[in-house]
Amino acid sequence: MVDEKSLQGRGWYDDDLNDHDDYGSTGAYQHPMSTMDFDRLINRIREQHFRDQKKIMARDAITRNYFLTAQVVQLLQQFSFENDKMEMAKLVYFTDLKEIMKNRCNHQQR
Repeated sequence: MVDEKSLQGRGWYDDDLNDHDDYGSTGAYQHPMSTMDFDRLINRIREQHFRDQKKIMARDAITRNYFLTAQVVQLLQQFSFENDKMEMAKLVYFTDLKEIMKNRCNHQQR
């Protein structure tokens, strides 16, 4: 992860906030989740009483959005257990890696 670079994603948890699915097949830089939307995500995760609900909400956001490294750190801080933090960090990493590989394949096919 590189600070100020976005990490893979495609939208947000709710459709009404879905203004972040601008990832093109060119592999070009895309915008991370806005501060306002990210703060709303964090607040919604904090409102969850059960860790499984927090994980579901975080997983959905991770697979649909781009994040700054600082946002990923803050997202991981919402989890009490180290294994949950590691699970979410791996998801961010592998989701991003999958998109990078997809873009390389698309680029090579042109």
